[in-house]
Amino acid sequence: MSDLVKILIKDGSVSFEKEDGDYLNVKIVTSGLTVERRIFIYSDINALKALFFTISENWKGWVGSRHFKSVEGDFSIIAHHNGNSHVNLRLEIKSNFGLEDGWFITLDSQIELGSLDAIAKDISKL
Repeated sequence: MSDLVKILIKDGSVSFEKEDGDYLNVKIVTSGLTVERRIFIYSDINALKALFFTISENWKGWVGSRHFKSVEGDFSIIAHHNGNSHVNLRLEIKSNFGLEDGWFITLDSQIELGSLDAIAKDISKL
């Protein structure tokens, strides 16, 4: 059985689906892009949970950025508080980056502060 978490972002969604113990399927859907990648997450799932817990707990704001990076470096999230009503997210996914058939996607988006508690709770169940 797999667990699925879907987060609404500006102009789309990000889905996380944990499966096979050590893997996380990440899917980003926007009006102009759909990308899906199976990420080796190993014990990094706790770091992903901690990221969303931390930004939820600090919803009023923080200085600098909060980061998550998968063990193989093929998926990362950078979160910044915009000082108002949103958290800015930079999502990066790589596949064979640096090789002839590799690709790299960077998406900048936002999530509303009011959704942070529910997101952190859902992510904690992965």
